[in-house]
Amino acid sequence: MFHKKSTGERKAHKNNMQFLKQAHPSNSPELPEIEYPCTWTYKVVGEDRTVLIDIIIEACSPHVVAISHSRASRKGKYHSVNAELVIPDATTRLRIYEILKSNAAVKIVL
Repeated sequence: MFHKKSTGERKAHKNNMQFLKQAHPSNSPELPEIEYPCTWTYKVVGEDRTVLIDIIIEACSPHVVAISHSRASRKGKYHSVNAELVIPDATTRLRIYEILKSNAAVKIVL
């Protein structure tokens, strides 16, 4: 069912939106400056930890990657794995991210 907002609710919403726009102006994206080479960690989430490890090794090749199990979900269905490696440049960092993200066995890449 649709709830029509009262005048007070509309004003509060408008004030909140104005505050958010001031706090995070959309016309000035603030990207962190990354100096390369740097150590970078990807957190990869999926159902089969062994498969995730194989995917990470292949995506990061030929770079040496340190892989560690991070967590398992409460029921053990999902696992997160950390992959840490030295990234030489932004192109490599984004290429690895895209390879990981595009694999069907990977649910999330952070």
